[in-house]
Amino acid sequence: MACGKGDYTYLEEPIEIVIIDRGDSIIINDNGDTIKHEHYKDTIKYANKKEIITDFNELSYDNILIEKAFVIEKHDTRGLQGIAIHEDYLLQTYDTKRCIDVYDLNSNQFVFSMKQQAEGHVHCNNVDFGKLYEPTDPFPLLYLEYRGENTRTAVYRIVNKTGAFELERIQTLYFSSCISCITNNDSKNSEMYVTFRNNNHPADTISVAKIDIPDFLAGNITVDLESAIVKEKFDIYRNKVNQDATIYNNKLFQLKGYSGSGEIWIYDLINHKTILTIEWNKVGMTGEPEGIAWYKDHLVVTNGNGQVYNVYFVK
Repeated sequence: MACGKGDYTYLEEPIEIVIIDRGDSIIINDNGDTIKHEHYKDTIKYANKKEIITDFNELSYDNILIEKAFVIEKHDTRGLQGIAIHEDYLLQTYDTKRCIDVYDLNSNQFVFSMKQQAEGHVHCNNVDFGKLYEPTDPFPLLYLEYRGENTRTAVYRIVNKTGAFELERIQTLYFSSCISCITNNDSKNSEMYVTFRNNNHPADTISVAKIDIPDFLAGNITVDLESAIVKEKFDIYRNKVNQDATIYNNKLFQLKGYSGSGEIWIYDLINHKTILTIEWNKVGMTGEPEGIAWYKDHLVVTNGNGQVYNVYFVK
């Protein structure tokens, strides 16, 4: 069950997830390292007799339930970076995009790796899917962040031309009026949020600009973050280095910090307010935060050691 520890809750003992649609249940056992999932496809409705919620304006630690899911098996020597999820498949990137591992989230099993030619400037700190290039493509376009103090995002199509999947770059987005930026796609609304800063920003402030996701058929383009193309712009507080982030239901879920200081910052993009900052050391999560993506009715979060967590919001 989820056990209270002061002002927060986290998964400490085996929990029961009730499958309402099928009228039975699955026991998920935690041996301290991994949790073995029985195979299922039904929609999870409740956890620990609590209802899972996906739409919220306020949260506390009492609404958080953390579950260890599985551990990613590394297939490259570079560091693990951001993740993206399409349907039931999780893509785990590595620094320089030299390797991308694909996992089936129905079984939590490794499926295959895409070995790529390394690009030293593509860090993959922030990873997002966009639209499908062709309706028959196996995955949507993949957006990968450049390294460090940079103002570019690379857009790749995942293709299978030689019997193996590989990345084919189709676009590079250049952003002006800033000295560094990261991008996150709200694919449902075809919008992109660009988190950026320039020399005019105080040390504890960064800006977010909302634009339409640029046309991927337009080739390499430059986006001026001070131009009329920006639909909305607002400032947010900057207290730690940003890692991967994801957008779901008008909420930004931003990973921040390094090992020992990780957190998940949840921000309301409509009302422009912080909903909750989940400090890793308060909920039993460890390691450097690296990847985050929304899957069905919960967050999937990874650390630099390959541990995969499921983060549920319950009431």
